[in-house]
Amino acid sequence: MGKTGADPGYRSAVFASRDLFRRVVYAVGITSAESRGSSAVAQRLASAVSRN
Repeated sequence: MGKTGADPGYRSAVFASRDLFRRVVYAVGITSAESRGSSAVAQRLASAVSRN
């Protein structure tokens, strides 16, 4: 499970396994407010959290 979001100047994400044993939260400043879509970091974190 997870949620990503972005506003001009920053990007954030929250991910958790279904049993909430693993949780990851991150927020980072980005260099360009024009960046769109999920970052590679967010995709790797989601993958790591969802593994059993």
